[in-house]
Amino acid sequence: MNPQVSVILTTYNGASRGYLGAAIESVLNQSFQDFELLIIDDGSSDDTADECKQYLKNGKVRYIFQDNKGLAGARNTGIELSSGEYICFLDDDDAWKPEKLQRQLEFSQNRLSGVDNWGLIFTWLELIDESANVVSYRGHHQEGWIFRDLLFENTIDAPSSVLIKREVFNRVGLFDEEFGRCADWDMWLRLSREYRIFPTKEYLVQYREHAQSMSANVEEF
Repeated sequence: MNPQVSVILTTYNGASRGYLGAAIESVLNQSFQDFELLIIDDGSSDDTADECKQYLKNGKVRYIFQDNKGLAGARNTGIELSSGEYICFLDDDDAWKPEKLQRQLEFSQNRLSGVDNWGLIFTWLELIDESANVVSYRGHHQEGWIFRDLLFENTIDAPSSVLIKREVFNRVGLFDEEFGRCADWDMWLRLSREYRIFPTKEYLVQYREHAQSMSANVEEF
């Protein structure tokens, strides 16, 4: 049977930055366990492969190495290889709270029961430093048909926070690999024209801000 959720963890030289293991373990330690974890290694040249392979004894984990295609390309590979009803993303320097998946799925079953045309649920963020200290918080309240809001600001903030219905990608397509650091915003805009978007209004993701973050160095990813 296919898992309910596919988690796509993208990495590029994640071992060198030192947060990759914490990201992987934050998925494996989820209170909700019906998931698969696909680690997409986008051409790392450090010890990322060795660090990832130690987790393969867990039957939920798959490791896929590919030549460097960029962050959007790595996410697209994960989508194409995944099998879950829902898809989530995680950058290799972010981390999830243990109840992240459970709370999003409960939100879909309770708050969105009977709501037509929803496609994405996102969480609010704890912003953390290099030592995992919480330095601030970020969250947006806009919900429903939020295309116009997204035109002016990327209110979803971080791909690591989203849970998306698989059917969405069949309808709006994959991430545009030509868009660089704006590929996620472009995806949310396309998605928001076809589907409703909702926040859980809970701080369930730790988003790490540092000089070598994946988002800061996306041109090299």
